[in-house]
Amino acid sequence: MSNPFLNKRILVLSGAADKLVPWSASETFVNNLKVGSGIKKVVLEDGAGHEVTAKMVEEASAFVWDWLLERPQQAKI
Repeated sequence: MSNPFLNKRILVLSGAADKLVPWSASETFVNNLKVGSGIKKVVLEDGAGHEVTAKMVEEASAFVWDWLLERPQQAKI
C-alpha cells in the first residue's frame, strides 16, 4: 500500500482541552504519520477546546504563506 502523505505538507492543529475529539484520539496516528521529505507540523494549543483559535488561524496562515514563498511558480491562488 502506498503512503498518500509521503512528501506532503501536513499541519495538525488541535486544542489540548478538546473534549469532543481529544488529542489522545489522534496522537498515535499523527505521531506515526510518515511524510518523507515533506513537512509535518503539530500545534497542540493549551487551554483550547474543540474550536479554531486566533493562534490556530495564525499558524495556518503562516504554514500556507511559507509554502507559497517556497514554490511561487507552482502555487496557484
